[in-house]
Amino acid sequence: MQSKYQEVIEYINEHYIESNSFNGQIPSEPTLAKTLGISRFPVNRAYNILAKKGILTKIGGIGTFVTNREPEKFRNKKSTVMNVIGLAYFNNPGFELTDALQEILTQAGYITVNIQYNNNVHDQDKILDYIKSLNVKSVFIIPEIFFGKGEHPNYAFAKVLAENNIDVLVLDRPLEGYNGTQILVDNAGGTAMAVEYMLKSGRKNIAYIGKDDYSVGKERFSGYLNALRREDIKIDNSLIFLNRQGYHFIETLESFIKESLQKLFKSCSECNSFVCFGSLMAYKTYTCIKDMNLLTDDMLFAGYDKPQVYDHDFEKRFIAIERPMKEIGRIGAETLLSLHDSCGESVSIIKRILPSMHLPVVRKNVYIDRNL
Repeated sequence: MQSKYQEVIEYINEHYIESNSFNGQIPSEPTLAKTLGISRFPVNRAYNILAKKGILTKIGGIGTFVTNREPEKFRNKKSTVMNVIGLAYFNNPGFELTDALQEILTQAGYITVNIQYNNNVHDQDKILDYIKSLNVKSVFIIPEIFFGKGEHPNYAFAKVLAENNIDVLVLDRPLEGYNGTQILVDNAGGTAMAVEYMLKSGRKNIAYIGKDDYSVGKERFSGYLNALRREDIKIDNSLIFLNRQGYHFIETLESFIKESLQKLFKSCSECNSFVCFGSLMAYKTYTCIKDMNLLTDDMLFAGYDKPQVYDHDFEKRFIAIERPMKEIGRIGAETLLSLHDSCGESVSIIKRILPSMHLPVVRKNVYIDRNL
């Protein structure tokens, strides 16, 4: 049985290369994939194989042609497309994302390189020189959380790359002010899902303990508010507690949570559901309630990412809203390949990926009829 890419090669041979009526540019990879009703990967592999054999010619920013049938004005622009793509990060984003990127880009004939950098604007020239020395055409940026004021250092970095004709694609976290191509986790949607899950479990008083003093914090808090509004539930400010200490919030986390819970239980003693900024804040909330001897069997806690603790009771109560790194990597790689096939057109794509959720086993009351 023939492979898909071999079928694509035969189709290209029959309809374009061997056809006397055809002269010039062949369709882009996404267009041919749509025509054939298949994914773009066997099409991409077929194009690469034919290009390596010299049967097809890729002209950067223009398109792909049958060799020696290019329009005269493009013949001096023949070039091989730069096939090195960089993954720039401050802290390593993890193997799931990088593996998904590398798998798809390698199949498409690209080489990936890791570019670790810091948020020091003064080092950007060195990083840029390094990227240029590798002949990197495109860079994925994994933004670090930024609590400072003014322009995000990653945004400045993205602008420098763009000014040097290097494609930039932002992955995972939103980059405030950046309007280029972004593949983002929908923090608002993920938080809303957690709230909706709690509401469907019959919970009416859901507290929010988190942040709203930078882009990700704002998104997560807005998700909480949106979920309540969709159910026509009036926003109760006595259930909302916001830490606005910027990047110093870790230092004040325990005192903030303790003070928040003391106020909360005074106004709403029956509160049994807590949506938190992240897993650390959720765990600290759990332990504080436990220390206050107010923990009940039906309490649930939600937060972003897996908990970094080994507490069986907490894990049973915890709704983990995880960034789907594998999916982000897959869609990011596909989007970048599509950008490279856009023949120099200006393309701006913003995609949001709803996080996956690991739901706890909700405890149900079991009633025993003593008369049986």
